[in-house]
Amino acid sequence: MDKDAVRSEPTTGDLLAGVAAAAQTLLTSTSFDQSIMRAVETVGRALDADRICLFELHPHPRTEELLVSRRYEWRRDPALCEPPPILDISLQGNLPRWHAVLSAGDTLEGLVRDMPAAERAFLEPLGSRSLLVVPILIQERWAGFVCFHDCRRDRSWSSDEKSVLRTMAACLGGTLARRQADGAARASIRKYRSLFETSRDGIVIADMEGRIEDANRAFLEMTGYGFDELRGLTYQRLTPLRWAKLDGEMMTEQVLKKGFCEEYEKEYTRRDGAVVPVTVRIWLVRDEQGRPSRMWRITRDITERKKMEESLRASESRLRTMVDKLPVGVWLTDANGRIVLCNQAGEGIWGGVRFSGIEQYGQYPGWWHGTGRRIQPHEWAPVRALSRGETYVNEVIDIETSDGKRKTVSHSAIPVRDDDNRITGIVVINEDITERKRAEARLRESEERHRRITKALSDYVYTVHVQDGRAVSTEHGAACAAVTGYSRDDFASNPYLWLRMVVEADKAAVLEQGRRLLAGQTPAPFEHRIVRKDGQTRWVRNTAVPHCDDQGRLLYYDGVIQDVTDRKEAEDALRLTQFAMDHCAIPVFWIGPTGRFLYVNEAAAQSLGAPREQLLYLGAPDVNPDLPLERWPAHWKELKERKVLHWEGRHRRHDGQVFPVEITANYLEFNGREYDFAFVRDISEQRRAQEAWRESQAKYRIVADNTHDWEFWFAPTGEFLYVSPSCQRVTGRVPEEFIADPGLIFSIIHPEDRPLFESHRHEAVEHQAPGELEFRIVLPDGGVRWIGHVCQPVFDGEGRFLGTRGSNRDITARKAAEESSRFSRFALDNCSIPVHLVDAQGRFQYVNEAACRALGYSREELLALSVWDVDAGLKARAWAAFWKDLRERRGLVFETRERAKDGRLFPAEVSCSFLEHEGRELSFAFVVDITERKRSEEAQGS
Repeated sequence: MDKDAVRSEPTTGDLLAGVAAAAQTLLTSTSFDQSIMRAVETVGRALDADRICLFELHPHPRTEELLVSRRYEWRRDPALCEPPPILDISLQGNLPRWHAVLSAGDTLEGLVRDMPAAERAFLEPLGSRSLLVVPILIQERWAGFVCFHDCRRDRSWSSDEKSVLRTMAACLGGTLARRQADGAARASIRKYRSLFETSRDGIVIADMEGRIEDANRAFLEMTGYGFDELRGLTYQRLTPLRWAKLDGEMMTEQVLKKGFCEEYEKEYTRRDGAVVPVTVRIWLVRDEQGRPSRMWRITRDITERKKMEESLRASESRLRTMVDKLPVGVWLTDANGRIVLCNQAGEGIWGGVRFSGIEQYGQYPGWWHGTGRRIQPHEWAPVRALSRGETYVNEVIDIETSDGKRKTVSHSAIPVRDDDNRITGIVVINEDITERKRAEARLRESEERHRRITKALSDYVYTVHVQDGRAVSTEHGAACAAVTGYSRDDFASNPYLWLRMVVEADKAAVLEQGRRLLAGQTPAPFEHRIVRKDGQTRWVRNTAVPHCDDQGRLLYYDGVIQDVTDRKEAEDALRLTQFAMDHCAIPVFWIGPTGRFLYVNEAAAQSLGAPREQLLYLGAPDVNPDLPLERWPAHWKELKERKVLHWEGRHRRHDGQVFPVEITANYLEFNGREYDFAFVRDISEQRRAQEAWRESQAKYRIVADNTHDWEFWFAPTGEFLYVSPSCQRVTGRVPEEFIADPGLIFSIIHPEDRPLFESHRHEAVEHQAPGELEFRIVLPDGGVRWIGHVCQPVFDGEGRFLGTRGSNRDITARKAAEESSRFSRFALDNCSIPVHLVDAQGRFQYVNEAACRALGYSREELLALSVWDVDAGLKARAWAAFWKDLRERRGLVFETRERAKDGRLFPAEVSCSFLEHEGRELSFAFVVDITERKRSEEAQGS
């Protein structure tokens, strides 16, 4: 007989007493884990068991299959072997008999030696001889089970024992249920408080008399009070008296009747006395008897918004004034070609002719200048700009006004695009150049001769004359100017100019070439760098051929200098590309049609644990266990048809280890050969992160029911965990619609913006990074609304990704104001007449591109100058008198001389207007180059 089997049998009374003590522990202890362990130990000793294990069930996060994990274990004798960890295993897949019996609510018992092989393999390493398994039920739901092991004898479990132990299992189930509920409640409180403290909006809670009970950090910063100072103050104390009536009306007419009020604007008085503009929404909170008990106020500081709105209005007004004063015609249209703005100059150029809408443009009388061919409806620049999205600048056409007068016009059409590159309209600029064209005709013959001059040559010839072994003179070919920027005369006047041009690092090689030539040798062509006259560094190929007399004495040598900069840059680019490929951190493979590797980079060799040279003797089937050689032809055929394949698979390292990878294969043809150009990414860490996520079952809902913006929380899997009620005000749809249909958010986005949002969502999930963008949504009634979207990733205390939390704000009004301002500013920037905006001290405040071109300065350079720096007819000391005259007369037109950056002077006509804006005095001026007009006047005078 087994020595350990000789022992007294536990009585039913002992077991009942043990279970009662365990139940008392479970019901009275405040520590769930400690109470469960003490209860299990109490029952184990009363039962005279050797090992007790408690297992808990939980669903797979995706498949909903029941998984089992061991949570607690007690051993009578610590010397008993410690069992291996059991975490997230499928009970049905590993122990199907256990799953069938326990899920039906029945107990499972027996001698281990009589059990099926799979069960014996699980139990025998634990030293178990007899086993009793009792299910744990929580409100008739199977939640786990308890295993009672006897490791010393073959034991039969009596019906009384099983009945008592089922009672024990029920007590454990109640404790597990309380633990789960307590954890959920604590998490909910933490999440609500987190939202309260981290909200960008100010949140304040007050009783029905207005006494403040609580406020978040944003509200404290908004009002300038500390929490202790603010608590106990009345809400009315923070409100200027002029808003008391509006507050009272919102309370009586909306809050007390509906339980909330719509958002309205008012002001707060900060602790320092400053007034802060805000928006407010109020929610009424009732007690258990339905009586009003307190109020939540959600407030937002709109100081910056107010400043921006005022700035936009002022900017738009100023830009419209400037456009109206332009001497060139400016027309603004919408996306359909309908005219939305036209200045006086535009009306004057066309003599009152106006056809609005792209379908009417063909009615304009116009001809192509020079050929006289009638402009067809589809050839007008505005039509092409709208339909093709291209810019057409300074097209010269002839038009006929309503009174039959012919004019020559410089005609430009520029598409206007929004932030997403969509065409929202065009700017049409017309300038009457009739007189200028007549002057140009008189100069055309001279200009034609200049156009025949060769603009660029790539090489030239030089000759070096030698006497007594020394170079005495050098002749450079006429094309030297094209290559070096220096003329033949420059080289003739400075014998050392060529050597000075050579880059310092290359001078030794150039001198060595000359030494070898003078020594009677024929050096090979070589390449070096020179610095052109304009400062550019260029590569040249220098080839020299010596010429000797009958006695072998060197008479002279000829040379060819060829500009090879483009070729050198191309070679450098190719070397850089290959270097980048070799050292790219992502494994790269070039694979031939047979599957053999033609190239692998260093990252690929490291990922597979083998030298690059060794891998070139292998192929894709050798390292990809999912793509054996017999499947390669079908894979190659599919790649050729689809051009790009993307999938997740496995790679096998040189040591046999297999790891998961993400593969992107690209089919390419180059020089008549076929290639598979593949990128491979090791996704082991990604897989581990996914497994870690599946272990966590906590779902966090950050609630923002009381915010003005549409708050949301996306789960990592794409569905909404939370949608705030404000979504109904923003989208016209209730939160339940988004919860029920995760794809609804994509369907309400404007079709043109949907790819942008989908890309943003992919980035937010893939890289777990914050982001923001603007897009449009379509309302149920067909209206369109602009949304400002901000989001950031959410992580739990252990750094696990829980999804994306964010806000959607209605920015429709702001976008409309910005669009109007862009139209006006765009027209001014693209005006062909120079425009200056100058302050009372004579400093430039704004110049357009035409002004920069006319004077030869960059915009930054001009904005650092004063008027007298570019106006040769105006001195600094005379500025005060000039400004006084301009202020009194409100406008001046005069002729002067402008001074360009290179010192060139040219006559100009200045038309300036006196403006006052936001307390500042400004001069808005058009400066027209009248050089051609002066020449014409002189020609007529002669």
